Amino acid sequence: MLTLFQAIVLLASGIQRMAAPAPLALHRVELDLNHARLPELMLLPGVGRVRAEAIILRRVREGPYRCVEELLQVPGIGAKTLAGLAPYLEIGGG
Repeated sequence: MLTLFQAIVLLASGIQRMAAPAPLALHRVELDLNHARLPELMLLPGVGRVRAEAIILRRVREGPYRCVEELLQVPGIGAKTLAGLAPYLEIGGG
């Protein structure tokens, strides 16, 4: 039967031998502006529900985006916001 001390020593030695977990690998995800849905758009920096809905509404009314810069036609998106969004967006087919 193990004593409490022996159990602690065994546990500690097992913890010391455990390999350190691999570092978390983060990578940037690009959303297709012509296919992204509301929840996906809301993950973008500075885009809440209202802006995400406006992005989709412009896509429905005007057709697919041809370039990311067309986001400037969406109310509430200016040059500064566009600059923050552009790295996360790509343009796919309509």
